[in-house]
Amino acid sequence: MYIKAGSILPVGPEIEYTDQKLNEAITIAIYEGADGSFTLYEDEGLNYNYEKGECTMIPFKWDDKNKTLTIDARKGSYKEMQKERIFKLVLVSAPDKISIDDIKEVDHKAATYRGDQLVIQFQ
Repeated sequence: MYIKAGSILPVGPEIEYTDQKLNEAITIAIYEGADGSFTLYEDEGLNYNYEKGECTMIPFKWDDKNKTLTIDARKGSYKEMQKERIFKLVLVSAPDKISIDDIKEVDHKAATYRGDQLVIQFQ
């Protein structure tokens, strides 16, 4: 599969149902070579409360020149949302030929996110 430079791709963990609570790190692959952005969306997964604004969005921005990933402040909330997340951040270089399944096993940076902006420097 071809993945465009600058892509930010959540690749795990796998979940079995929509309201499953994740107790492990969320693996995020960042494909260097261009700037990119992504928003992680979450809601209760059981109902239509998202139509009333009960959801969260966490914006991610990759600055390729400076090799920094900014995880911006969380927007929104919902009942029983997880206030803390562990992100397992994997930087994938353009010439790397790595499968999505293998990304979970490569070197990474761990980031503990509590809803406030984080800036993570690579290299």
